[in-house]
Amino acid sequence: MKKITNIIFIFFSSYCRDFESSLSLITSDIFKEMIYSWKDNNPIQPKDLRLVTVSYHGFDGKTYQGHLIVHALVAQEVIEIFKEIFDAGYPIEKLKLVDEYFGNDELSAQDNNSYAFCSRSITGTSNKFSKHSYGLAIDINPLYNPYHKDALIIPSNGKKYLDRTIKTPATLYKEHPCCQAFIKRGWTWGGNWGKTKGYYDYHHFEKDPGLVDKS
Repeated sequence: MKKITNIIFIFFSSYCRDFESSLSLITSDIFKEMIYSWKDNNPIQPKDLRLVTVSYHGFDGKTYQGHLIVHALVAQEVIEIFKEIFDAGYPIEKLKLVDEYFGNDELSAQDNNSYAFCSRSITGTSNKFSKHSYGLAIDINPLYNPYHKDALIIPSNGKKYLDRTIKTPATLYKEHPCCQAFIKRGWTWGGNWGKTKGYYDYHHFEKDPGLVDKS
């Protein structure tokens, strides 16, 4: 993936100014690149996933192409969401597969990488799959929109941004066009979880079209 996407990245960062997108099955070549994000006991199969490539505005004002792996049922919707985000001018620092960070959520978040699929448990648990494992969750600019539960902050270098009065170009809030692009399509934003779940996940969006095991 890194060899293939580096070529795409260089081309689009230099020349693409309009939104571009593409959708692909998880081919054998793509699956080989999912060495860290894939676990054999994952609740769905590679055939259920899609590689989505979308344009995004970088923090430097240039336009880039990024990559997400999501469930096939939401793949086209994800493209629509990222087009809306793109049209609103919302910047995303990085949009890489989490495999470039050895499948480590903390390392990815520390580098402010936005990503979707990763076969892993829900943060703070060890026996229940996260919606990331289904390709039904997307994290956006996690450094500036951290996760916070008790003493746990993800990423650890994002503690400063728990103060939501600190406004950056990447700061998310309920009325933000990025949040609304997800919410109006039935996605849940983790920034609203303080009263219902007792913690905040400001960078996290998820959707459950009836696929997630409730046991």
